[in-house]
Amino acid sequence: MPTPDSGNSVSPVAATAATIVYGIHRLAPLHVVEQIVHSWFDQIHSVAPFLHRRAFLTRLRSTEATQDGMFAALVVSLCAATIASLRRKSSQDHGTLVSPERCWEVIDEMNVHQIPRRHFTLEWCQMKYNLSVSSHLINDAQCFTSMSEAVIGIKYLIHYEMPNMTSVSQELLKRLYWLVFAAGWYVLYVVIWI
Repeated sequence: MPTPDSGNSVSPVAATAATIVYGIHRLAPLHVVEQIVHSWFDQIHSVAPFLHRRAFLTRLRSTEATQDGMFAALVVSLCAATIASLRRKSSQDHGTLVSPERCWEVIDEMNVHQIPRRHFTLEWCQMKYNLSVSSHLINDAQCFTSMSEAVIGIKYLIHYEMPNMTSVSQELLKRLYWLVFAAGWYVLYVVIWI
């Protein structure tokens, strides 16, 4: 990291601009975001383990969520999925401070929704899965679009990028694939057949 004495220091204006563009602070104060993320790991992760807990929390505690737009969007989408899944707990803990709708607005403001032009990433697919889960639980039609985009990205990664991924990322991708597969069967069985 550049020091003030080095010739490579980042101006306060540039640092502020990066924080404004990608900062998770747009959603809620950091301690609230961390509380929501911990709720996900404590109550949902065992059912949907598609994130590496230690790596994710380490990145969240660093400044990466203010510098990396995709990671910030993943954090915000995880908040949306957690709040939508744990409605009663979320309303008791946060009231109306954070809602899935607010999470979607923040991600829209970050402008990371679009399908990547060059290649898909695991984080982008995880974000789309979270957005689908959060919108499905609120009966939003956007859930099908987000899930379809997640499936497209997951299939691309499996077919073209998996050999280049780390073993941890490969495992997380496989877990996400099976979650999407199970969600597809759930929708087919519950929504269509019944």
